[in-house]
Order: sequence, then C-alpha cells, then structure tokens
Amino acid sequence: MALLDSSAKRKPSPRRKPPVRSKPPAHPKSATAIDDPLLLHDLADGVLTLTLNRPDKNNALSRPLAEAIRKAITAADRNRDVAAIVIAGAGKSFCAGADTTELRETQNAAAIRRHARLTADLLQAPRLARKPVLAAVQGYALGAGCGLAVACDIVVADREARLGYPEIRRGIVPALVMPGLVRRVGEARAFALASRAEWIGSPMARAIGLVDIVCAPGHAVQAAQEQARHLAQQDRTVIAELKQLLSGLARRSGSDAMETAYRLNVRMKLRGAKAKPT
Repeated sequence: MALLDSSAKRKPSPRRKPPVRSKPPAHPKSATAIDDPLLLHDLADGVLTLTLNRPDKNNALSRPLAEAIRKAITAADRNRDVAAIVIAGAGKSFCAGADTTELRETQNAAAIRRHARLTADLLQAPRLARKPVLAAVQGYALGAGCGLAVACDIVVADREARLGYPEIRRGIVPALVMPGLVRRVGEARAFALASRAEWIGSPMARAIGLVDIVCAPGHAVQAAQEQARHLAQQDRTVIAELKQLLSGLARRSGSDAMETAYRLNVRMKLRGAKAKPT
C-alpha cells in the first residue's frame, strides 16, 4: 500500500455551521413581579415590599394607586413565593392620605360612592389577607394613609414619624378609618385623635397602641423587613389561622369568642398530632 504524501494538497473540508442554540424559555412573571410606576414591587427572602411611588405628592392615594395596592395585596396573598408583605412609601412620607385634587373633582353621587368603596376595600385588604402585612412608616401618615398603616398587622414607624386624622378640619367625618382606629386604640382614644384633627409623634402613637415598633429615623423599611423575615420563617398555616382567629374574636365576645378559640385549639392540635378529627 503506497504511503500518502504529506506534502500533497488536500481539499479543505467544508466548514460546519455552529449549531443553533435555542434560547431558554423566559420564566413568566409571578403575580408580584409587576412593573407599575405607582407601586414598586420588590420580593426577597419571601418578603414582598410594596412601595407607594408618588413622592412628589407625599404618596397621596389617587384612585389608580389605591387600586394597585389592593390588587397587589390580594395577588401576593395567593402567591406561594410570598410569606409576608411590607407596605412602605417612597420619599419623605409614608402617605399623606387621599388625593385632595381627586376629591375636589368627585362631585356626583355615583363617583362619591365609587371612591368610598375603593377606599373601604383598600383598608380591608391587609386584614383579609391570610399572610402578615406590615407598614413601614416614615414622615407623615395622615387620614387614609394613617388608616392604611393601622390596618396592617404590625406598624413600624421611625422616631420622627407623624400620624393623625385631619379630616374634621375639612368638615369630613373620617368614617372609613374609624374601624381600624377603634380596633387599635379603643373608642375613647379614637374619638380624641379624630376630633382634635392633629398628628401625634410615633413615641406617643406607640404608647397608645397605634404603632407597634419605633425605630431610628430612616430605618422604618429595614426594621419592617426584618420583622417580616422573622414572620416568613414561621409556619404559614399557623400564622394564617392566628390572623383569622383574632379577626373573628374581634367580632365576638364572651362565650362565642371562647368557643371559636376552643375549635381552633382542637383543630391545630389535631394537625400537629397528624390525627383525624372525629
């Protein structure tokens, strides 16, 4: 067999085209990964932080913002990736209350009813959620903004925060925020706060039960997220049952309240023992 001459010219082999690599499918956004300029979303370690983003208006609650907050809380409550929710405000204040420009433009009866229903639904959303909702308050939390904060399960405020209900100065009874205020501080103190139409500082707010935790100035969001991460590590079913129990007890008294507590006690112990109820 003749040896091949290495000096002989060889035909260049045709270049192979590189294989076409298909791009990996994009992961669909979760219910909390929403691009919304009015309400910023940030999910980390099971804690969803919702930041009201109208700093030039002190995060006043326009209709679109109020609806965005309510929908975000509802969506987060259904999202398995979320274990706790923090509501915060961009800029210097948490929330200055209702958007007064919109209120002045709300004249007819139908529009007034729609605005009232929207506000009522917003203020109920934190309590209806099975997951814990925390407020991180800095600057001012007034009117409906204060109502949103105290509707949360835990209110964290920095030492320089100011909370109050100025509605009476405008000839308005702050009716929609009263259920949450009475739940926190009782009827007598609720009347005093609302009738004076003045803000109080966070140390006083903590003393009367309006605020739960007071932290250093500028650290409200950090402190609230820390509390939320702690809650996120707990058994989610237990936290949800606790919220439901407290909500039910608030509507009952005496033997009815104790009977509700009894049923939950038995149900949770059966769950822990992996026994079947009979």
